[in-house]
Amino acid sequence: MNKSSLIWKLSMLAFSLGIWSFFMGSWTMGLGVIALITVHEVGHMIAARRLGLKASLPEFTPVGAFVEVSGVKSLADETYIKLAGPLVGGLASIATMAVGFWLSLPAMFEVGLFGVFLNLINLIPLDPLDGGALGQSFGRFAWIFGAFVFAIVFWMLYQVSAFNLVFGAVIALGALQSIAVRNQARKLEPAYFAGSWRFSHFFFYLLTGAALYAIYANPALAVNLAILLGAR
Repeated sequence: MNKSSLIWKLSMLAFSLGIWSFFMGSWTMGLGVIALITVHEVGHMIAARRLGLKASLPEFTPVGAFVEVSGVKSLADETYIKLAGPLVGGLASIATMAVGFWLSLPAMFEVGLFGVFLNLINLIPLDPLDGGALGQSFGRFAWIFGAFVFAIVFWMLYQVSAFNLVFGAVIALGALQSIAVRNQARKLEPAYFAGSWRFSHFFFYLLTGAALYAIYANPALAVNLAILLGAR
């Protein structure tokens, strides 16, 4: 890695920390969100490397992060890699909530709950979100359902804070680009989208989504986990 590249990556990390610190209300909570985003991306990295693919370390953008993966040969592998992020990131977020409660650190608990929310949002079946790959396995027009869910969620978020428009705009632009790319890929590489794997992946997707939603809708479940761990 050359010096200019390192400076750029560190600048993006610092910028992202600044945005999340502003959004969360303190730099310590912003740092917590950055840590959970990193764990989420490490989930992608580990899954890719388990498949024998090359995967970079996480790199940050102003409001997120990504891992560069090369050599993906099927939508099945892509979906496996993408679903690993919400799984690992979600588990880390739940653990953060439990530890935050156990140590009587409300800010840490709140960061963990927000992490659960971010990982849950990532499961919306719309590219470039992680759930988008699975959505594509059900046909080229599956994105319409994902877009509908996305619109409802971000309309609700807009009611909470107009700042959420930034996140919504970033995802919407990414979705428009992804739709064109996916449609072109279906014409050029139809074999990439083939296979009967989608239902096993969908079952895993539902389990992950249900668990994250249960925790987000009822944070007391994480509290019960903390109490259980403390009792041991």
